[in-house]
Amino acid sequence: MQLNWTIIGCGWLGVPLAEKLIEQGHTVFGSTTREAKLSELTEKGIAAFVLNEHSKTPAEISNVTDIVVLSIPPIKRENIHAYGSYLCSITDQFRQETRFIFLGSTGIYPQKSGVYSENYTFKTDEQETVLFKAEEQLNALLGARLTRLRLGGLIGEERHPIRSLSGKVDVKNPEGVINFVNKKDVVELIISIVEKEVFGDVFNVVYPLHPTREKYYTELAQNFNIPVPKFDHSSSIIRKISSEKVIANLGFIFEHSIY
Repeated sequence: MQLNWTIIGCGWLGVPLAEKLIEQGHTVFGSTTREAKLSELTEKGIAAFVLNEHSKTPAEISNVTDIVVLSIPPIKRENIHAYGSYLCSITDQFRQETRFIFLGSTGIYPQKSGVYSENYTFKTDEQETVLFKAEEQLNALLGARLTRLRLGGLIGEERHPIRSLSGKVDVKNPEGVINFVNKKDVVELIISIVEKEVFGDVFNVVYPLHPTREKYYTELAQNFNIPVPKFDHSSSIIRKISSEKVIANLGFIFEHSIY
């Protein structure tokens, strides 16, 4: 069934999602904060509009949208409520029938050793973060109309952290594990969630292979034939994000490697 999608934030992930949806015959509206980007998005078949703190989604878009994907990063981190409040102000512009997918982050979990699944109970001090408050505010407002995706570190052909680590010394956390996901898998999962009508839930979205940082970056540097980073072995935080729920509950298969 063809749907009307609105992607709030047509950036590095939002654009390929839009392109895939258009390819499948859906109508896609997409926001940007810059007037200069409108023509670029329009050329890709996206019905683009400017949205920021001083503007609103045009009524002719909000009144026909079936699915909204919230794909904008946190703002004003010094105020832990500002990001969630802004997201809620955006969702308020749409119909009561509209459903939402929030692209959050596994950064919501504490930077401590452990295995973190969606049923992790956040301690009081761990709730005082921008990401936690944003999820809390959105969930309170939207309930069963919202699915929250906690994305691991996003990688793709043109974006890979080995580029910035190559040749560096004293790189921290060598025994820590990788919690990455390929953006192509994220696109496929978003579409699958809507097709299966899985709303009112939360999923970690992380490739289920977790090599150590030292092993991963060493192998990648060798593959790219660039200088290998040198690691500081004084201490490590072994923090693993589990994606077992999305695999078990949705039968989702991560098909795109993090290498």
